[in-house]
Amino acid sequence: MQSNLQLITLDGMELSKATIEVQADNLIVQVIDGFESALEVDVKLKFIEETVKNARGKINLLAMGEAAKGVKSIDGCTITQKVGGKTLDYEKDPGYAKIKKQLDGRKELLDTAFKTDGYLVDSDGLEVPKVPVKKWIKDSISYTFAK
Repeated sequence: MQSNLQLITLDGMELSKATIEVQADNLIVQVIDGFESALEVDVKLKFIEETVKNARGKINLLAMGEAAKGVKSIDGCTITQKVGGKTLDYEKDPGYAKIKKQLDGRKELLDTAFKTDGYLVDSDGLEVPKVPVKKWIKDSISYTFAK
């Protein structure tokens, strides 16, 4: 398959990484120059993202079939088929479930201690330490589209 072959178009625009990047850069310039609202553009990009995610979900099985035939590269993108794995259901083991319940209780206690100005004591009479923050989750915006 030729890498410069125009296979898909969107209103006359070639749907390739390069042309999409140019369009994305144009949107950013429109926002920076004050011609577009950053929030409105972000909503539109989120809509595009969700729509593309949906389309990929619908076409994935067909793409998996082609990847199984040995297609290794398209437009500079290296394609590797990964074999799925399994996840064991540890919760079905009574011993695991018991320890997990204890661990969940301890996490809840540590969360409470962190949020408390004073100190907290566990059921054994020991002070619950205030553990440090491991990482911060960045602020974000949530978009919900009408169906």
